[in-house]
Amino acid sequence: LFDRIKKLYQVLDSDDSGAVDFKEMRDGLKKFNAEPRIRFTQEDWEFVTEQGALCNEGGEMGLDEFEYMLKKQLKLYVQRHTQEAMFEAEQTNPTNAAILFILKLMSLSVEDIGETSHSLKQD
Repeated sequence: LFDRIKKLYQVLDSDDSGAVDFKEMRDGLKKFNAEPRIRFTQEDWEFVTEQGALCNEGGEMGLDEFEYMLKKQLKLYVQRHTQEAMFEAEQTNPTNAAILFILKLMSLSVEDIGETSHSLKQD
């Protein structure tokens, strides 16, 4: 996963400065042939960078911060979809709903481990 994150980071770092800013992220995401099209706003940037906490003085993210941000966003994505699947399963298959609930709890445990790891890196 890290190798793919690093490759994406390098693609987004269009000026090869070793850091990604809002404009590079926005312009880079526009180039992806995703449906629906990716629309990345300043508000989105503020959200994913935790109101700039993941940025340096120039408003840019380094590779470590980018990796942390992307993994966090992936985790949130999985949790949202697990919750949606749990709701649907509750209506049709309680056994599947229980399995999805356990998966959600496991993802929350992974989050705790990841946050502890990130805070240790900063110390």
